[in-house]
Amino acid sequence: ILENLILAATRTEAIREVLSDWTTEFLDSITGELALAYPEASGHEEVAWGLLSIYYNHTSLKGLGLPGSIARQSRLAAQRLVDSLR
Repeated sequence: ILENLILAATRTEAIREVLSDWTTEFLDSITGELALAYPEASGHEEVAWGLLSIYYNHTSLKGLGLPGSIARQSRLAAQRLVDSLR
């Protein structure tokens, strides 16, 4: 569904605005949680963007039926990003 909405957003301003707002809110939420968990660290926004990118990529590729190791690698990559804040 998300992939179809993103495709539709390239043609429809209203959908583009909704998805853009949702993505910004999601990114802000992730950034805020990281800042709470790691207040002394820098790079919260960059790590949040990396996590969001992994999420979108994993979600978009899930339908391909790739091996379970892909999910594991996505989780490990996300963990490595979060660990960089320590």
